[in-house]
Amino acid sequence: SGWRGGTGPACARARALAPMAHWRQWDGDFHLSRAVGQLSTEPRRSFHMDFREHYGFLALMLVCGACVVYLMAVLRSILRPFLWALFLVMGLTPAVALVERALFCCADIVCGYSA
Repeated sequence: SGWRGGTGPACARARALAPMAHWRQWDGDFHLSRAVGQLSTEPRRSFHMDFREHYGFLALMLVCGACVVYLMAVLRSILRPFLWALFLVMGLTPAVALVERALFCCADIVCGYSA
């Protein structure tokens, strides 16, 4: 069954490529689809492709992290005021909301105004 018994041009092409199919499986290239009887053009996922993809991504993240640390050290004098401003704004935001709520409450009592 499969492509071995066929006589069409697709079967002849598959028979010609059959000796290379074993090496293509290891390479992660294209593989023979024996159930359909034709050469499959879908890329085959292999352990080596997954390894290269995942560890390539991790290496890229490592390089980016090192660059960020280096830039933060170089730009320390510029980044320090922005960091202080960030902490100040985060601390003052609830205080400003509390004062605003108190002012609206006083305005509601005195003037009958409601926001």
